[in-house]
Amino acid sequence: MLTLNPIPLPRIRVFADSGGGVLMRDNDATGVVLKVFGVVSGGRERSCLKDDLSYNVNVGQFGKWIETVGEGRLSPGSCSKPVSSADVQSRYSMVHLDEATPAAIIEFDLPPGTASLRVAMNGEDNSVGKNDFDLAVFHGALTQNNQPVCNENETGQFAFCNIERPNSGLWTIAVTRKKGQGEAQITAIAVTGSQ
Repeated sequence: MLTLNPIPLPRIRVFADSGGGVLMRDNDATGVVLKVFGVVSGGRERSCLKDDLSYNVNVGQFGKWIETVGEGRLSPGSCSKPVSSADVQSRYSMVHLDEATPAAIIEFDLPPGTASLRVAMNGEDNSVGKNDFDLAVFHGALTQNNQPVCNENETGQFAFCNIERPNSGLWTIAVTRKKGQGEAQITAIAVTGSQ
């Protein structure tokens, strides 16, 4: 089982779901698959709990714009074989970064047979572009000599790592603050089925 364990556990507030996909089951030539029908825009509460009323953008309504910004690289076909929910283990952790807590370390055990490990960081937007957080993913413990398998250190508070055929065992996620302060949601997805 994929369990994220923040070390140490900073202040936790559950929010920052904006930008997340709204998935629905749909029938196509391959059977029932999950498809993105919307994108979370906001909600009444600052939490992502099941009783909140979220506001979602209809992806179809902006189809023409999506095609334009996709610059011809989009197609109606799937990028890969659809992944069933039975093939996915997903967990998330919330961390707070500021001057007093400039970094958070998250350790987890990856099960054998994992086809890919996907780690995403969705950081709080302070509306003026001052938040800049980095994401690094390591196989094993975080030591001075251990180099990251994936290192996303561009500007901004969003990052994504996709690691194909990762080794099982201990993995470590390091989230660090360059500037700004706020919450960051770290999501790790282990895909165990063939893709």
